[in-house]
Amino acid sequence: MQDAVERQWHWLLAERNLAPEVSQMIAAAASRPELRRLFPYLSLDHYLRFSFTSEWPYTDDLPFLRYVDPNSVLDGPAFELRGGNAEPLGRGDLQELIDRLVVLMPAS
Repeated sequence: MQDAVERQWHWLLAERNLAPEVSQMIAAAASRPELRRLFPYLSLDHYLRFSFTSEWPYTDDLPFLRYVDPNSVLDGPAFELRGGNAEPLGRGDLQELIDRLVVLMPAS
């Protein structure tokens, strides 16, 4: 599975048809070894989700990051951290949210 995980990270990091903020979110998450061991995937082009498996169906109950488009909220663009059941856990600075995500992520 580790080969599939690394290929997926490489593909996401190289993808050029994403909003710059989504690419920023992917790069920031990829810099953390605790997240780099998980299979990353995009949902709806702006949700960065993580899975313990590299095949469908992916694990869908892990915390994830979301880029909030400036056209969809009144206070401008933002990054959000959401729990595995999609409850909002915070909005704001990307690095702070990734720090919280790492703490919330189960070990396996």
